[in-house]
Amino acid sequence: MATLFKVNVPVTTAANFVDVQNNLAAGTTHTFQLVVVDEQGNRSDAKTAKIVIKGTVVPPGPVGPGPVVPGPTPSPGPTG
Repeated sequence: MATLFKVNVPVTTAANFVDVQNNLAAGTTHTFQLVVVDEQGNRSDAKTAKIVIKGTVVPPGPVGPGPVVPGPTPSPGPTG
């Protein structure tokens, strides 16, 4: 399940990843900070990443066969 981030609210998880809910507006800049705490309670130095949301990406539609394009109309054969 995706995590909905809120400004200045820590996200705590036992997993080694966070699935991000993409609710960030285009044209905005956000700074994320990661601190890892081990089983003994030791905290890592904070690492930061600045993310610039440039626009909305629309996922591609389903892939399937293209449109049917009719070929040339056959000419009638000889009559008679």
